[in-house]
Amino acid sequence: MERIRFTFDSMKKEPSDIFKALSVETRVKIIELLKTKGPLGVNIIAKRIGVTPAAISQHLKILKLAGLVRNERKGYWIPYSLDQFALENFRQLLNKFCTGGYRHAARARRPVKRNRLDSLQKYERELKSEIKTVRKRIRAIRTKKTR
Repeated sequence: MERIRFTFDSMKKEPSDIFKALSVETRVKIIELLKTKGPLGVNIIAKRIGVTPAAISQHLKILKLAGLVRNERKGYWIPYSLDQFALENFRQLLNKFCTGGYRHAARARRPVKRNRLDSLQKYERELKSEIKTVRKRIRAIRTKKTR
């Protein structure tokens, strides 16, 4: 199996590093809070989540090492924010895992403007392309089995 790696802030991260960082509910809450409220300091995050600032600092350290959050000192205040690029890379990785690598499998759940001909035709082309990819994979698997 090929080893999957992706880059955050010019560092290569293993997907397992990200999964480990997000395996703690408090860290997921921090991500959600930063996603909805934008950059926040440790004390504000601690008050909103109901955890001590020291604990939040440790959680932020782990999220930062995983490449999911970043901080930038502004005087005495150190706001933490999400690394949108890293989150998008992770979303794509999750999408690949969840859809078995099929590019448009997740698209089937997204609404298509069914009253617009051009939108439906584009969607049809994407599905046809995906079917070709699936057929190639089926042929490759069958070829391996017959060896």
